[in-house]
Amino acid sequence: PWWPGLAAAAFAGGLAGLSLRGWTIPTGIFLALDRVFSLGWLYRLADRLIRVVGALLYLPIVLLESRGGVLWTLLLLTLLLSLLSQLNSLGGG
Repeated sequence: PWWPGLAAAAFAGGLAGLSLRGWTIPTGIFLALDRVFSLGWLYRLADRLIRVVGALLYLPIVLLESRGGVLWTLLLLTLLLSLLSQLNSLGGG
């Protein structure tokens, strides 16, 4: 369809005409549009999410690399094997 191109051209022409007459976008509106379309909010959200996931992953790594890491590993392995044997016995085995 040809009408979206015509609408965009008319809108751009209207803005160009207003600009030639000295009309400017008010500062408050410009700053609000800049905040939305700059995607800085998305960057901050992604940064916070990465920090939370990193903090959650840091605890087990530190725990397993500490002095008692071998004991924690053996405990987790024992719990995992116990869980798997329970699931296997429930499955009709």
